[in-house]
Amino acid sequence: MAGIYVSLSDEGKDFVVNTCKKFISLAEKARREGILALEEHLYDDEFYEGLPPKAARLTNILIRYVTDGTDGEIIEKIADNYIATSCDDDAEKLYLTIVKNGTLSVQRGDNPRIMQEIFISYIGLDSEKEFREKSGFKEDWY
Repeated sequence: MAGIYVSLSDEGKDFVVNTCKKFISLAEKARREGILALEEHLYDDEFYEGLPPKAARLTNILIRYVTDGTDGEIIEKIADNYIATSCDDDAEKLYLTIVKNGTLSVQRGDNPRIMQEIFISYIGLDSEKEFREKSGFKEDWY
């Protein structure tokens, strides 16, 4: 999937950046306030702005399961099924894969810095610098 980012339009690259940033914000909120605090985003249309439509819809579906306490394996199966049946092209597959893995990362309570690096790994080393500049994700080590 790494090569997909290079071929995306500027709008597509913005979608990837926005999707990643949304999940970093969810992770930060969940770590600060708890998973149930994410419920407020389920009905907040502004939260989904800047996401591709299918990514926004899948985010809403999966976050609902996270806040309900659904097991991560079940959420992963649901996400995999949606990805397999909903992607018209490789770009959509990239967006929805980021949503899937971002959701699972939030549910596990992963550190947002680790999430950033996971997201960057989808982009690949060839586009890492450009993505870091667009997203504001810094290369920082502990």
